[in-house]
Amino acid sequence: MSANSTLKQALQRLPSSVRYLNGAANRVSFNATLVLTARSFASAASVMDGERQALYASTTSSTTTNSSSSHTSPMTEYLKQMSLGHTAAGPPPKYAPTPAPKLKCGIAEDDLTFKTSSYQRLIHSPYVQHQEHKVTLTCRWHVLPLNDFEKRILQEIVGNRYNPKTNELKLTSEQFGSRIENKRHLTSILDRMVLAAKKLAVEASQINDDSNDSSSSGGGGTVAAQE
Repeated sequence: MSANSTLKQALQRLPSSVRYLNGAANRVSFNATLVLTARSFASAASVMDGERQALYASTTSSTTTNSSSSHTSPMTEYLKQMSLGHTAAGPPPKYAPTPAPKLKCGIAEDDLTFKTSSYQRLIHSPYVQHQEHKVTLTCRWHVLPLNDFEKRILQEIVGNRYNPKTNELKLTSEQFGSRIENKRHLTSILDRMVLAAKKLAVEASQINDDSNDSSSSGGGGTVAAQE
């Protein structure tokens, strides 16, 4: 019989209390190992915490030293140019407001308002709605470049298209099968009516001056004949 088998048999014959004490000793040694490992980790963590605090303190002191010194950032001029709106091409260009285009009579196109109607496309002929191409032009009476006499003449021309309650002039057109063409047509009509009112006012003033001259010359001849 070998020595190992003899030892095993001797251990088996030991009482159970002895075997329990052996297992307890093994568990105590394992727990002690865990405690030592936890202590080593705690000491390492404390060392790392101390190093981190020291690094933070050194960084803060260096930042304070740099801020207190007369250091000038190389980006200062660049940031200043950005705040002024400058680019690599130079300062921002100065844009002048573009004046609104005017008609021949002097009315600005921004003073004109156009109104029309739009519908969905029909699937049956004639594929258009009633008055789909109708355009209404609206113009405020006070924006017309006319004096009181010329406005009276224009009022005689337009008739009831001028509404004195709203002080607006309205013109409508559906002569063409296109809203754009009707808009151009209305703009042309308004331009020609204003120019016609100015022309008629000039002709009326000339006729009035001629009548005054003829009456004054006729009156002078009558006085001379009486003498």
